[in-house]
Formats: sequence, structure tokens, C-alpha cells
Amino acid sequence: MSAPLRMPATTATKKGAGYLAEKAAERTVVLTNHGKPTAVVMSPERFDELERSLRAAAEELIRGSPPLWRSARSSTPSMRHGHNLMRDGERFPEDQAEVVLSTEAVEWIAEHVEQSRWDEVLDDIRALFTQPAGKHPLSNRGGTDRLAGLNTTATLGADCRIVFRSSVSSEGTGLIEIIALGKRSDNRIYDAVNALITSGKLTEDEAQSIWEMLALYETTAEKHGLELWDYRPEPAPPGLIRSAVASGALPLEIAEQLTKDEINEALTHAWDPETGEPDPARALAAALGRVATSSTPERIMAQRSKPRCGAHMPIADQPCIRVRGHAGAHRAVA
Repeated sequence: MSAPLRMPATTATKKGAGYLAEKAAERTVVLTNHGKPTAVVMSPERFDELERSLRAAAEELIRGSPPLWRSARSSTPSMRHGHNLMRDGERFPEDQAEVVLSTEAVEWIAEHVEQSRWDEVLDDIRALFTQPAGKHPLSNRGGTDRLAGLNTTATLGADCRIVFRSSVSSEGTGLIEIIALGKRSDNRIYDAVNALITSGKLTEDEAQSIWEMLALYETTAEKHGLELWDYRPEPAPPGLIRSAVASGALPLEIAEQLTKDEINEALTHAWDPETGEPDPARALAAALGRVATSSTPERIMAQRSKPRCGAHMPIADQPCIRVRGHAGAHRAVA
């Protein structure tokens, strides 16, 4: 089950109910306001599943079963141990890194950046892959500051700053943690960063990947080279793969590369309407028509069969599923 998509309430308002319903059909959506969850939107199927799970849990608890819930992780992206901070002139391994943003950073973009300027912010984040130290490191201005170890770079011209931390994990994976964005004037951005760090809000569970943010700004994602369709999505269940192969609809080597929705689409159109016989070419064409929204589905299928990156992502705690040698951001889920 995919992790919930955190979406600023202002973004949901701008996008409209139809967009929100579409996203909720794919995964649960948590609406946030100033970093705090305000509402949860989920599909009817997920709601029913949750109700069933809660009823089952209550019955187990009555029978004296052990607790089902685990405590949330409490380590914070801004104070991570075991990582080597990037210094001026250093580069990430292969110029690749996992990129996460705090909820506050995502909400600031949604509330303060006009759509016509989204590209500027994404350009400045993308530049950190090859310049992970940014413009200059920050230092503590006094005894209460928590800025040492963080870096800053300009965005939206010279008006605003991105405060972030770049490091390399003990396993050799780059990590960019976007802590906050804000106005440069009167050091307000640095005061906001101090407040955010000391608040304890920067937990791994709150961190949002660059891919989740791009899901909200899909009109600019591909332009920035961050969505090259070079990842391998979760394959279809083994039983569905076997059914497609046994029916003669698809060969095994093709079925293993397809998602659940793509195989279901193939099976829907797998039989010749005149003879009733299996037609693998017809089934494959239907599956390819379901592949993302790309005009080059054949290239996507070819990319899926290539070796994966596999770099272990520190925050996601999963291997990167993009093609080996990809540019820029690591990715954990499609």
C-alpha cells in the first residue's frame, strides 16, 4: 500500500474537487495547513477496507492479542547521524541524490509561488544535484541557533532562499533535505528554520519526496528531466501474470513487465472479436495504450527491462527503482 500523499489545502483548492478525487482514487490524500493535517480523503474502497481492519483489530484486542500499532519513527532529517556533509566543490556519487522536502517547504511553494514561476524553483532545486553545497554554508548566529550544517541557495531571483542540507549516507547515497523556503529580507527565513527544527516537526514520516511534490505540479515535471519514465512500477500480482500467460493473451516476458492495470486492460481486449481466439498482438496494443500517458509506450517498456539503479534511499528506506545511471533524483515508488 502506498504511503499517503500530503497535499497543501491551498493546492487542493486551486486544483479542484475532480483533481482531489482522482488522486484519492490512487492513494489516500492528507490535506495540510501550515504543516498540520486537517483532513483525509480516500477512496470508498480504501474506507471500507479500513473499517474492516478496525473491526478485526477490535475483535483481536478483545481476545487479548498483542498490540497492532508500532510507534512512529522520530529521527529528523535535519539532525541525521552517520551522514557526511557535502562541502564546497564536492559532488554526489554520479550526481544522484534522494530529495525530500518538509511539509512546510511544500506548503510555502503552494501559497507563495505563482504557477508561472514554479519552473524557477524546480530549476534551483535541480541545480543542487551538481552543486550540492549550494551558494554557501550557514553558521550559528548565536547560542540558540540550529543552522550549522545547513546550506542555502537563492531562488526566485535574489528575493528568496532555499535552506537545505546535502549529505552522503554511509552506504554512499546522496541526500538533499529541503528544510524551508522563504524571503531573504531581515533573516526571516533563518528564524523560520530555527523554529522548525526546534519544533520537532521534521520527522521522517513528514518528509515528502520530490516525486510527490511533482505529482502536484505535473505540468512542469517532464521539462526538468525529473520525470523520464525510466522507472519500473510495481509488477502485477503473480496470479494475474499466470492467468494472462495461460490464456494465451501475453507471453511471460511481456506480462512480467506490466502492472496490474495494464494486464487487466490487455485481458479485456485479448480476444479476436470475430474468431474468439486469443490475439496477443491485440492484447499488447491495449496494454501499451494504458502505459502512463506517454506517446512512446514502446520506449517505456524497453526502459523497464533495463537494470535498476538500486541505490538505498536513506529516507524512503527502499532501493531506487529508476534505470541505472539515471540523472538527478532517486525514486522509491512509481
